[in-house]
Amino acid sequence: MATSSRLCHHGALSDDIRHSLAAHRITTVSGLLSATPSEISDITGLKKASVTELRDVLLSEYGAVPYLSYDGCQVCHDDAETTTRLIRSYLDNYLPSGSLKCGELTELYGTSSSGKTQLCLRVASAFCAKKFKVAYVDTDGSFSGLRILDMLGDDVEPSNEESLLENVHIFRVFNEADLVQALERILYATIPYKLVIVDSVASVLVPILSRAHSLGNAILTQIGRLMLKIARQRNAFVLCTNYGHTTGKGELEKPAMGVVWAHIPSARVHVKRSCPLESSSRKTTLVKSTGFRTGTQVVFDVQ
Repeated sequence: MATSSRLCHHGALSDDIRHSLAAHRITTVSGLLSATPSEISDITGLKKASVTELRDVLLSEYGAVPYLSYDGCQVCHDDAETTTRLIRSYLDNYLPSGSLKCGELTELYGTSSSGKTQLCLRVASAFCAKKFKVAYVDTDGSFSGLRILDMLGDDVEPSNEESLLENVHIFRVFNEADLVQALERILYATIPYKLVIVDSVASVLVPILSRAHSLGNAILTQIGRLMLKIARQRNAFVLCTNYGHTTGKGELEKPAMGVVWAHIPSARVHVKRSCPLESSSRKTTLVKSTGFRTGTQVVFDVQ
């Protein structure tokens, strides 16, 4: 950990905070991290929330392995259990058990028009219904606030529609640089995002994999780690979509982006259109999970 770095060179500090810390001879990263937020607040007069936020930024940048104390882990666990219980009734008819877990990255993959975006909107609507904050990273212009309201249906009073949609924050991205910037903004945001959706991660990453092989894989890994970091450090649910493809006739459909990406998602759900092709029926299958039996399926209709 490069804790000897000077705070005066760090971009996360405002001038007021920098001057307050320097006035009390707190000029290095190690000097700030060696005391608790309460102690720093008492010494400098800064708000405890501001000090805590600054410490989180520094720990994420300089810390080798972020960790939580036992009490912190218990709080996160209780919070995750409460959130999962609140949204379960909205999603049990669309996703197999174990598909979405707090602190993990879930991937939905399937061919075009299989229903991946509809599922993303369905998940977003479930969190909106319980007034959780949602960050929706839209790479192909498929987000629809009206569709979310349709999914909520009679559960929402017309007078509450606008306030519910204010819980969803849209990030429009067009390339890998935009995506990295959006994910970093979400990671360090003061807004308590409980759900982060990237639809679709493949539309941004697949084109760069056709460039210099090592560069494309490096960017892919960076973006994957950013999403995992958001899930774990913010104690959030993170969901992304990916293309599905087959290597030959009769082969099982596989997620795109190759073996480098394959290990990054904690859970993977295959989304498939039921036969006949004009049917509105869709099937989701859990193909990868931590702690849940794979192979479980749910069949539902796209409304």
